[in-house]
Amino acid sequence: MVHLRDNGFEVDLTEVDDIVAFQQQSGIPAGVRGCHSSQVGDYKVEGHVPADLLRRFLEEDRGQYGISVPGMVAGPPGMEGAEPVPFDVVTFDEDGETTLYERRPGNVRE
Repeated sequence: MVHLRDNGFEVDLTEVDDIVAFQQQSGIPAGVRGCHSSQVGDYKVEGHVPADLLRRFLEEDRGQYGISVPGMVAGPPGMEGAEPVPFDVVTFDEDGETTLYERRPGNVRE
C-alpha cells in the first residue's frame, strides 16, 4: 500500500476478516491469489505488484482479468529481504490461466 501511494496511486484500504473468503467471493482464481487483494477499475490486483508494472498493465489494457505476484514471496516492494529474491509477475484471466508478464530480480531491504 505504501509503495503504491509513494508512486502516485490513490489507495482506499478495507480490512477483511478472511482474505481467502473475500478472494473467492471476488472471483480470484486460487492459483493467482496473493497476500493482498485489490481492484483498480475493472482489474483485479493480487499481491505486491510493483507500481511501474501495474501502471504499464493498466495502460496496455490487453483484456486480462488481472495481474498478480502470487503467494507471499520475498522480493517485491513491501516484501524486501536481506538478499534479492527473483519473483514473477503474471497476468491472468477469469479461469486462472496465467501469462508471465515480467520476471524481476527482487528488492533488498534498505
